[in-house]
Amino acid sequence: MAEAWLEFRNDPPFTQFPAFTRYKPDDKQRMHRARLLTDWVLNTLAEKNIRLAIVAREGSRGTQKVDETGMGHATMAVYDPRFGTWIGHHQLSDRSQKEPLGHIWRSTLLEFFFDQKSERTEALILIPEPAIRDRMYQAILSEEYKALYPTRDYNLISRYDTVDTLHCNQWLLLQLTAARIDNYDLEAVLSEIRKTFRPAEIPVNPLIWWLYLRWQDNIRPWELPDDRIVRTVTVESLYKSDFFEERLFYSDQEAD
Repeated sequence: MAEAWLEFRNDPPFTQFPAFTRYKPDDKQRMHRARLLTDWVLNTLAEKNIRLAIVAREGSRGTQKVDETGMGHATMAVYDPRFGTWIGHHQLSDRSQKEPLGHIWRSTLLEFFFDQKSERTEALILIPEPAIRDRMYQAILSEEYKALYPTRDYNLISRYDTVDTLHCNQWLLLQLTAARIDNYDLEAVLSEIRKTFRPAEIPVNPLIWWLYLRWQDNIRPWELPDDRIVRTVTVESLYKSDFFEERLFYSDQEAD
């Protein structure tokens, strides 16, 4: 586990985060969207005096078809007094390798939103219940949360109740569950997830599977269940769970 954590990326001040290394002069609209969403998140959490929340951004068109929230990727947003700023902690896949590997990144929220693929200006804040968010916050400061990064093997369709592979929303589920039971032992966390969490169940059309999913470089095709129903962690499944006391949605289309 300690060896895996050596892949933890990007200490503050986040100058090497991949989103900004791809910045181009014609990305003004993209930056405007990122600033607008960042301001909404920070102002909302400041008004509520919240120091930790799950923040989600828009997913791809494919994600929007299978997730009612429209969100595809989420981060654990934390106000860290050691750096005097908000830091997002999230997992991303590294597609440059022969097989997809995951890294845990720390980034500013501006970078988090700048990196989204969708051009829609929408976001979601999930505020955990007080006891859960307090434990998550303390786990960040003590770095106890690092115990829940058991593998670098990434898979977009990884099972919700095992850690043979891992993806971003599943990593957040591990953190939320550990905080709820106040136990960062991996087996105890997985046992609680199997008993209490209801995953997303996404049926996969065989034709789509053979023509598309098998060739995605962030999917390990051999993990698809025999019944071709992907049982995994999505933003929607987190949204519908009982971890949160508030669920806040922003869209620039709400006024239309």
